Amino acid sequence: SSSGGGGSSDDDSDDGDNISGQAPGHEAAMPVDPLPAFKSPEQLSAELITLSTVPRSRWANLAALDAIKQRNRPVDPPKAPQAAPFFLPVKAGLAPALDVDTSNVLAAHKHGSHVLNFSALQVDSPFQKLLLQCADQADYEPLLQAMGDMSLSAIDFEIRSLSILHEYRQLHAFLSFVLASLRKKQCVELVQSYLQLFLKVHGDTLMRAQSLQDVMQDLLAEEKLFGTRLEGLFQSVMCLVNFFKQAKI
Repeated sequence: SSSGGGGSSDDDSDDGDNISGQAPGHEAAMPVDPLPAFKSPEQLSAELITLSTVPRSRWANLAALDAIKQRNRPVDPPKAPQAAPFFLPVKAGLAPALDVDTSNVLAAHKHGSHVLNFSALQVDSPFQKLLLQCADQADYEPLLQAMGDMSLSAIDFEIRSLSILHEYRQLHAFLSFVLASLRKKQCVELVQSYLQLFLKVHGDTLMRAQSLQDVMQDLLAEEKLFGTRLEGLFQSVMCLVNFFKQAKI
């Protein structure tokens, strides 16, 4: 009977060793930390041409927006409402907000003068202020990001509203923005779409503005270099495709 009791004690000790429920000879698996999510850089290389992630609907038809509006115009003329509502000034952008900044207009009546200063009515929009600020700092990344968030109509309005005052300062700043973006090779389809509309709207002004000749010459040289390099890449790919199509393997 004593041997039977000893056998039972051995069985209990074996059960105590395997109480975790794991097979003998196997160690407990260590928890594995999850791999961090991969985030693609904005540009893989300075030699590569990088496209943007902005939807095509926000830039593809920018130059033809006026034709689209003309085609979609209603046949019947709009009827005036019986009681016209009161409209408050709003800021341009996807998120509407009230524009309550009247400091520039009120400055026309300072010193008790009743003569209206028309130069004070030339109020720059937030887009124009951002454009000039980026030009002064030679950093156009905030402007490019802001234009990517704007609608087609807002971009069309802002480009058409660029002023020719102060020696074409705003036009010069916009051309410098396009030139800097092409040199960085980032968001090229967006920049080309913006440039197409800009030339369509302000082409006559650019032809007679002597102060813009230098930046336009630089932009023309950059466009030629960009087109030549892009054409060379396409030719290389076409040669490889033709070679593999005709090769006898």
